Amino acid sequence: MCCVPASRSSGVPPVRAVIFDIDDTLLDLTAAAASGLRAMVARASPALSDGAAFDEALAFWRQLELWHVGRFLGGECTLVEQRRSRVREFTAYAALSIGTRGEALDAWFADFTAACETDLRLFPEVPDALATISARGVVIGALSNNIHAVQRRRLRQAGILDHFAALVCADDLAGAAAKPDSGAFLAACAALGSQPGQTVYLGDDLANDALAARAAGLIGVWIDRRPPLRAAGSAGPAEPAAGSLVPTAATLTEFADWLARSGFLPMTAQEVQ
Repeated sequence: MCCVPASRSSGVPPVRAVIFDIDDTLLDLTAAAASGLRAMVARASPALSDGAAFDEALAFWRQLELWHVGRFLGGECTLVEQRRSRVREFTAYAALSIGTRGEALDAWFADFTAACETDLRLFPEVPDALATISARGVVIGALSNNIHAVQRRRLRQAGILDHFAALVCADDLAGAAAKPDSGAFLAACAALGSQPGQTVYLGDDLANDALAARAAGLIGVWIDRRPPLRAAGSAGPAEPAAGSLVPTAATLTEFADWLARSGFLPMTAQEVQ
């Protein structure tokens, strides 16, 4: 664990629940999305599916994702509308003829999602880390800005669904906005029966996950899976400047170790003795 070695103050109840983001926290969606996009492009434009041309197309797709998902998170459009906008603009960029009707855009995105899930994998340390946390009597949940049915299917296919006592997604939040709105985090706490101050939230987005969770009263933690940046002439990793704002881990193993070291987890019978 790097950055802030937070610890539990004497007399403060231990953590009762841990809530996880899913995409790029538990599941390597970034790699799967690249594979899925390559498959979609290769069907209609093989020349665009390899080399520098594909690298540029992938970069453009990711820019569209950042922009339009940001619009969705800001309440400017619905989840379906941001997906249609991404597909419409990307297929125009790539000269892929699918039309502009909503049904055609939805079908393309559905095919893209299916192609992604073909190569969607857990990060390797996830099963053991979840088992370690569960064994300490902590209830586990997940909070995602994706669709409930999609995320439930992915967690089931990955073999980890049984770890989660609750799954709260964007379409479950009747009357509340998705992350980073505080209502999303509070809804996840309510689903687990935990108080925000006794709940840890871990996600890969510093602003929309870790800092937003902290603003909602939870203990926000950032999982930063990027390769370590090294300062010029230094053999050690360079800490991200923003990382000092919240506890930060590179893997779920580091996160589970930090929970134990910091005293947040309930004590085992052996530790009580």
